Amino acid sequence: MKGASPSSYAPGIALPPEIGTRSRDGVRRRQLAGTCEAGASMTHSRTMQKPAVRHDVPGAEYWRRIPFAEHLGIYPIEITEARAIIELPRKPELLNSWGGAHGGVIMTMLDVVMSMAVRGHYRENTGIITIDMSVGFMNAGRGEVVRAEGRVLHGGQSTVFCEGEARDDAGVLLAKAIGTFRRLVEKK
Repeated sequence: MKGASPSSYAPGIALPPEIGTRSRDGVRRRQLAGTCEAGASMTHSRTMQKPAVRHDVPGAEYWRRIPFAEHLGIYPIEITEARAIIELPRKPELLNSWGGAHGGVIMTMLDVVMSMAVRGHYRENTGIITIDMSVGFMNAGRGEVVRAEGRVLHGGQSTVFCEGEARDDAGVLLAKAIGTFRRLVEKK
């Protein structure tokens, strides 16, 4: 979207131009600069290294490395037999043109948290494939954090039915999802 004028988006919000740089240590870095939320200035510099998973999180052994989730900055809060909870802090590059959390980011969070709920429910770190997912959006995510929670509704030997919710840091419901997942388990 380079070359797009700020006036083509919501007032006060401009998509930040990207400037790629490579430091002396060879780590690729991006610097984003632009405006958002009533013209407030923002500059964000992010190292493109993979974040470390906190191992003090309940159920951290069920956190499966998902490069796309890592790229977004999603991290686990809890993974138990009953539920999984993940969070994503607000970042300018993950906002829509109105300054809220992008719907695709929220859908990704719901997909990830429901698959993590399956791993926690079965106490295994196996592959999970999304078969079907339906999401209903209720409110725009304007808080500083989006938190998603997933639960297993019914689990069979290979097919699992889940539900998930995404809320902002004030507890406002942003979206609800239902999903069907397949466990990649060895046939006996």
